[in-house]
Amino acid sequence: MRIAEMDKYSFPRAMGGLYLVRLLRSLHEEWHYLSHLNYQFEHKCIFGEDRVFAEAFELTPNLFLVTAKEGEEVELVCKSPSPAKRCLFMNPIGEPYSVYAGARYESGRITDLTVDELTCAIEIKGLRNVDNGQWVCTVSAIDPDSGDSITGNGYINVTVAIPPEEVLLRMDGNEVQGNSLTFRLSETEEPAEIECVALQTRPKPSFKWFIDSNPINAEFVDTQEEGGDGKVNYIQTFKYFPNAEHNGQSLRCEVDHMAYSEAQLENEENIVETQLDLFYKPRDQVKEQVFYGLKEGEPHTVTINVQANPQPTEGTWFMYDSEDNGVVFGAQSLDQKYTAEFIAASESNPGEYEAKLHIETLTPEMAGKSNKLVVQNTEGTTEYHFKLELGEKPPAEPMGSGPVVGIIVVVIILLLIVVILIVARSKGILCFAPKSGEPLQDEKDGAAFDNVEKGEPLNPKPAALAANDNKAAAESPDAKASDQPKAPVATTEAEDKKSNGAQTPV
Repeated sequence: MRIAEMDKYSFPRAMGGLYLVRLLRSLHEEWHYLSHLNYQFEHKCIFGEDRVFAEAFELTPNLFLVTAKEGEEVELVCKSPSPAKRCLFMNPIGEPYSVYAGARYESGRITDLTVDELTCAIEIKGLRNVDNGQWVCTVSAIDPDSGDSITGNGYINVTVAIPPEEVLLRMDGNEVQGNSLTFRLSETEEPAEIECVALQTRPKPSFKWFIDSNPINAEFVDTQEEGGDGKVNYIQTFKYFPNAEHNGQSLRCEVDHMAYSEAQLENEENIVETQLDLFYKPRDQVKEQVFYGLKEGEPHTVTINVQANPQPTEGTWFMYDSEDNGVVFGAQSLDQKYTAEFIAASESNPGEYEAKLHIETLTPEMAGKSNKLVVQNTEGTTEYHFKLELGEKPPAEPMGSGPVVGIIVVVIILLLIVVILIVARSKGILCFAPKSGEPLQDEKDGAAFDNVEKGEPLNPKPAALAANDNKAAAESPDAKASDQPKAPVATTEAEDKKSNGAQTPV
């Protein structure tokens, strides 16, 4: 079917609202009025003079996503649970395509792809930007149970991938101009928000960040801005903390997008970069520098490396014997003992500068004395302290000897404590001493063995426990019976004399 003519009509809906009606002419010059309700699943189809209000049913897919590049081919397929009697596709701007065997539109760019009576499908060749958006397929069928007409919708979201028109950098909301990004460390307190922006593209790309060849490890935030024609500006932001180590290095953002062509990638259209230009005063000294290996009576040149941006413009050497009259860069001391060169850029380390002082003759008085170099640029001033020492540098203490000795001493002390505790326990001294009046453990053990020899228990019960046992025995029936008075026993006079009067008189 080709669209020969299209007009728009609207007329009241039975339950309120409007139907959007499109007038199409078929290949057989028959007029078909097709009504489509965008808000609900209902559809009203008018074929000739007959108007059919069909019940809704579900198609597969009900919602499907398709993503492809411009110029590629895609297939849009809907599945019906019942044999399809009529099939219609509508593109994102509302243009309908009736699907039947052999149907073709736009010089064959859109064609029928239906393979069986349960399928409603089209093929789109040479995908265009106008194809981007939601496609709706509408299928009319006969309910096998009731015989009534039924209709259903399937929705397919087509994303036509478009590469970014441009990739750019922004800092604090402003586009980075030129080939460098400038920071002043003396003024920078808060981190800067750096943005990489992929303009007018879809779908969402991915971003990669580098400082020189080193990936940036930071917390990234993704946002987006609506563009025109269904396109979007995608933005990734991170907080950059300026670091003097980054001076002169490149900050680079790479955008990865499925729609880039090989030619665009070769031309690096997906990359944007700028040079980091960080201004800072001469960097502080970690510790005082000591120069060894100097020989008395010989000349010597002291070299101190300075990191700064921009290059230092002023500098003065203050030696121990000329603290009031320093030697500035490019000058000589009044006594001609010291000569200072102009500071110069290092040939091996970018961003580093060399300050040199020539000493005419080394003397013993110079050894161990404190000296300093004061260097200044537009960002500030820094002092560098140093000493000169005659002779070679003393050998350093072997690594780890101090900790090893300490561990050995601790182990020996612990062993001594253990031995002392063992002896104290065995002797009953210190915290193991018995309470006042209590026998020692050795004495207790000896008494126990004496009891055994006498036929007594090894561990006699304490007095309190023995008293309780006697009380219990006294309350028992046997004990009560034994408490009854017994009849006197007759004794002889000889036995009375033998008892030695031990009986208690009554």
